[in-house]
Amino acid sequence: MGEYVEYLADGVGKSSLKKNQVDKLLMRMDLLDQEDRLLLDLYMNHQVKASKLAQLGGISRGTVYRRINRMIQRLLADEFITIYRHKKRFRREQMEVAYDRFLLGMGERRISERRGMGRRRARRIINELEKWVGEYSPMTNDEIRMTI
Repeated sequence: MGEYVEYLADGVGKSSLKKNQVDKLLMRMDLLDQEDRLLLDLYMNHQVKASKLAQLGGISRGTVYRRINRMIQRLLADEFITIYRHKKRFRREQMEVAYDRFLLGMGERRISERRGMGRRRARRIINELEKWVGEYSPMTNDEIRMTI
């Protein structure tokens, strides 16, 4: 684990993360597309400053910070992981839309363009996925014990 990642896990940084969150991020980084994974890896593991990343990418420093923060939020959220764990319930198209929506943070227009489907279809799939995630709630250990 890089020094900066340990620094974040120690709670010293302004955007400090708990140790389990850092572990979760590191495990889930492989789910990102190559460009986002590289950006997050350079920032977290190799301590490349946002200003340097902005310069290399030809974007503003604020954009780099926003992208990194959004990636971290999406990786720590459990929507896609919940769907992925139950992937046998979903068609390939639904899994692709779930990836675009919950990991890449795309809106319905970009998803429809990327996946070659109409916006209505993209919206319907997104709504189905969000409804399923909202209704799905894994049982806690106490609830499991109560059913035994």
